[in-house]
Amino acid sequence: MAELLFDTMAGPGESRFGWALLAALIIEVVAIVALMFTPPLPKPLVVKPVTIAVYLVKPVGPPKAIPLPPKPMHPPKPNPPKPLPALPKPPPPLPNHPHIHVPRKPPPKPAHHIVPRRVVHPIPSQPAASRQPVLPAPQTTVPPPSPAQRQSAEARYAGIMRGIILSHLVVPSALRNLGVSGVAMIAFKVTSTGQVLWIRVIRRSGYQAANRAASEAVRDSHFPAFLTKMPHHAIIFEIPVHVSGAG
Repeated sequence: MAELLFDTMAGPGESRFGWALLAALIIEVVAIVALMFTPPLPKPLVVKPVTIAVYLVKPVGPPKAIPLPPKPMHPPKPNPPKPLPALPKPPPPLPNHPHIHVPRKPPPKPAHHIVPRRVVHPIPSQPAASRQPVLPAPQTTVPPPSPAQRQSAEARYAGIMRGIILSHLVVPSALRNLGVSGVAMIAFKVTSTGQVLWIRVIRRSGYQAANRAASEAVRDSHFPAFLTKMPHHAIIFEIPVHVSGAG
């Protein structure tokens, strides 16, 4: 360093060389210091090789054609309604004109026709006796029968019915074989025309065969219409039927 200071104090030629040497020294020192404080360079990146697997795929044929969906069926459009005919326009209002009186023509005079007269002869009037109204014949009302008359008619009708029932009576063979008999009281309802509505045995005999034979005799009978003095509604009769198997 003493030599350097000595050199700087030398002549002009030697002083320039000294300054150049000093500047070179200073630059070297600065470079060394810069190298000391400069951070280290990063390590270079190492790229590892990557293995890629490649698979061979068989070629696939062309894709099948997908059928298109059917076109939607649109309902037929309804015919538009026919336009209604235009209403006629109302007539314009009449102008307010003053009323003008138009004289009427007199009617034509009727022509005179000669009509021949007819001679009408008067019809002779009938006598007063023949013009009297004809009166209807007086209606005669039949008085209703008395209770005694009605009972007498019903008794006579019951006698007729008893004879008809006995004519239709069939004696069972069981009663004939045993030689026994029985009496059954039969009740039945008859209309005014002689029709039997229902039949019941109200008092039975000691034999079921006799009761059944009496009911069947009433069922098979045909009765006439009621007598004159009898009522017009249905009547219930009670008639004893004797069924005898004794010879």
